[in-house]
Amino acid sequence: MVFLSALVYFLVGVCVIAGSVSIVVAAFRHSLGWGLAVIFVPFAFIAFAISYWSEVRSAFFITLAPLGAVIALVVVAALVVPLMRHKEKPQPVVEAPASKTDSAAMVVSTPSTPEPAYIAPPPPPKPAPVAAEPEPDQPVIKKVYVDNASHKFFPEDCKNLPPNAYKMARTLAVGQGYKEAACP
Repeated sequence: MVFLSALVYFLVGVCVIAGSVSIVVAAFRHSLGWGLAVIFVPFAFIAFAISYWSEVRSAFFITLAPLGAVIALVVVAALVVPLMRHKEKPQPVVEAPASKTDSAAMVVSTPSTPEPAYIAPPPPPKPAPVAAEPEPDQPVIKKVYVDNASHKFFPEDCKNLPPNAYKMARTLAVGQGYKEAACP
C-alpha cells in the first residue's frame, strides 16, 4: 500500500510539473509580461488559461488530471486502512518457565500455572445517591385589568370592568404609570 501511494504521488508530481512548465512556456511565447506574471503573481496562470484557453487547454488538463488519482487514493485509503487495523493480532506465546530437576533422582517437577500478566482493576465504587433539594417556590405574577382611557388598573377579581379593559401583569401596569383603582 505504501509503495502504491508513493508511486501515485510521484506520478502526480510529474504531471503537475509538466503541465505547469507547459503553461509557463506558453505564457512566455505570448509575451514577456504574461510569462513573468504566471511565475510571480499568484493565480495569474488561471487568468492566462482563461484568456488563452485554446493554447493551454491540454497543459491545464495535464496539471489537473492527477487530482482525480489523489482523490481516488484518499478514498481507497479511507476504506482499506480501517479494515487493516481490525485484523486479529496474533496472541503472544507465553513460554512456561524452565522445569527444575533434581540432580540426584532426575525428577522433573511440573510447572505451576502461570499467573495472568494483567489483572483488571476493580470497578470504581458507585457514588451515593444525592438527595434532591426541593425547588424554591416560583414567584406568582399578579394580574390586573388596565383601562387605557382612565389610565387606571383594577384587581383581577373585579366583576364590573370598563369595556376596553384588558389583562396585564401588575408590575408592568405600575411600571407604565397606571394608577390603582377600586372595582367600579
